[in-house]
Amino acid sequence: MNNPYDVKAEPKVEAKPPEPNNLDVPADGELEKLSLARSLGMDNLKELSKYSDQLERLVEWAKLKGAKSREDVIWEVRQLANRVGGPSIGNNNVQHLSQYAYLEMERLKLDKQMKEMAVNG
Repeated sequence: MNNPYDVKAEPKVEAKPPEPNNLDVPADGELEKLSLARSLGMDNLKELSKYSDQLERLVEWAKLKGAKSREDVIWEVRQLANRVGGPSIGNNNVQHLSQYAYLEMERLKLDKQMKEMAVNG
């Protein structure tokens, strides 16, 4: 008969902490996209992967505007949403905001090229 108080009966196994998987620990740069997606109401992974490029563009745009943290990125994008309003029919908010961010970044790039041409010309 086994004695339930016998320490030698079964070896004690130490529990190991669970190893993180790729979904739990986002790669560098992914955390801002994930936070932004959640702030824009995207909760499922399918939507997140579908709009990954647009979210990345919004993060890049927000950083050009001076965002240094996830909270700053969310703040800049929310300010943009307030400024430009809602999307047109057939477009969603992420696409709408991303399109604006793309156009503004292109305008800045063109302005820079124009200034360089004026100086060098």
